[in-house]
Amino acid sequence: VPPVSAVTVLKTDKTQYAPTDKITVYYSGMPDYSNDSIAVANAADPDSKVLQSLSTNGATSGSLTFNAVPVGHYEARAFFAGLTTSGVRVPFDVVASCSYSINPTSASAAAAGTTGSVSVTAGTGCAWTATSSATWVTITNGASGSGNGTVSYTVAASTGAARTGTLTIAGQTFTVTQTAAAATPVTLLNAA
Repeated sequence: VPPVSAVTVLKTDKTQYAPTDKITVYYSGMPDYSNDSIAVANAADPDSKVLQSLSTNGATSGSLTFNAVPVGHYEARAFFAGLTTSGVRVPFDVVASCSYSINPTSASAAAAGTTGSVSVTAGTGCAWTATSSATWVTITNGASGSGNGTVSYTVAASTGAARTGTLTIAGQTFTVTQTAAAATPVTLLNAA
C-alpha cells in the first residue's frame, strides 16, 4: 500500500456546476502508479461508494473530465494504486439553474429618510449580490448572499428636490423614489 502523498493536489475547474455541466478535475503530485485514479462521489458517501472513477494511467499530473451528475454535494477524490484512498479530496456542488426574484421591487421614501428591506428569493446554492447606484441609499445588511435572503437599506434625508435611485439586487432592479424636501417659507418685509 503506497503512503498518503503530502503533495497530491486536486482542483475542480469550478466550485459550482449546473446539472448538465461536465466536471473537470485537475490533479498533480500523484505517485505515478498505473492504477492511480480520480473519482467523483457524493460528499457523504464512503470511499467504497464512488459514482465515477477515471484512471490517471500513471500520470503524475493532468486533468480528467467526468460526466454531469444530478443536483447535490460532491467531492473529487484521489486514489492510489487501485482503491487505496489518499485522503485528498475537493468539494463541489451541482445546483439547479439559478433564478432570482425580489419583493418588493420599489419603495417610496419621505424627505426625512427611512429604512427598509427587500426579500430575495433564489435557489439553494445560488449566489447573489446587492449594490446601490445612489450615494444616498446605503445597503446596511445583506450585500451578498446565497439562496433566499434579505437586503436592508437606509435612505438618507434630503434637503433638495425629489430624487430616484436604484439598488441592483440579485440582478433585479429595486427603485427608491424620495419626495422633495418641504420648501422653507420666505417672509417678505415691506420696507414702507
